[in-house]
Amino acid sequence: MSIIVPIYNVEKFIAKCVTTLMEQNCKNIEYIFVNDCTPDNSMQVLSDTLAKYPNRKDDIKIINNAQNSGSSITRKNGLNIANGEYILFIDSDDWVELDMVSSMLKKAKETDADIVCCDYYINYKNKQVYKSHNYINYKSRMIIFLLSGYSSPSLCDKIIKKDLYEKVEFPKFSYGEDLYICLQVFYYAENIQYLRKVLYHYNKVNENSITSNKENLHKNLSQAYELNIKIQDFLKEKSIFKQYITYHYQRMLLIAICNISDITPFKDNILKICPQANKIKYILSNKNLSLIRKFIYTFSFFHMEFVTKYAKKMYKYLKGVN
Repeated sequence: MSIIVPIYNVEKFIAKCVTTLMEQNCKNIEYIFVNDCTPDNSMQVLSDTLAKYPNRKDDIKIINNAQNSGSSITRKNGLNIANGEYILFIDSDDWVELDMVSSMLKKAKETDADIVCCDYYINYKNKQVYKSHNYINYKSRMIIFLLSGYSSPSLCDKIIKKDLYEKVEFPKFSYGEDLYICLQVFYYAENIQYLRKVLYHYNKVNENSITSNKENLHKNLSQAYELNIKIQDFLKEKSIFKQYITYHYQRMLLIAICNISDITPFKDNILKICPQANKIKYILSNKNLSLIRKFIYTFSFFHMEFVTKYAKKMYKYLKGVN
């Protein structure tokens, strides 16, 4: 097993992440930390934390990007030197349960899986929310779940056979790169397994992350357009466009709605990201949305984004997450 961790601007969080990795109840782990030219003190914190675990010293590799390259290319640089049969990508501001590797490897070995997926927590400042996705060992259904947003698009809650990455393109964009990569590995996989156990913690406190920093809204929209093109091209290349395109449009529409702000109204968002998805039917036909969400999201089509924004604020308030 190889664990690959990109490092960028995470000095407040990396100690906890690395500690949970070093204390895994499994011995045969290769750790690869990739410095993406971080401007803060992350590498020193990493060094100080690793020094507490001399027993892991021979299993650790640290490499440095020649220039800041983003999470996708940074992961690829780590993958290029990885030796493990399975690969696990970890974001350096998150953390994991201490039996994550042993539990997922056990499932993989028992089932000869190409991919093993697990449940996770989303950790906010004052609350953690349990997330379970209905993974099933049926590839075409899994791709539908992935594209439509019913299953997690993250690489971090999955161990994946390294061989699957031989045909995978790692994009240059960072917004949604996990979704694009997961689509590819799911397509090439023959055996996808699900472990109904919480093993990963997504940190929603880091204000520097790509998805939480409001200053990145315009950049996110531009990269979401690149994501849209890459996915459509892949579906066409594999002759599965007609089979899955509706689910892709459903996801692009949700991205446009979720990025609504005072400076990025819905209509501008969807036209920048994926004009083909600008149809209310892709909200109404999305089986993963509750009736309440469908009702709220439809207001966006009538220049009433304030309803959607207010509903999102109320949801966070009632759920106690911020």
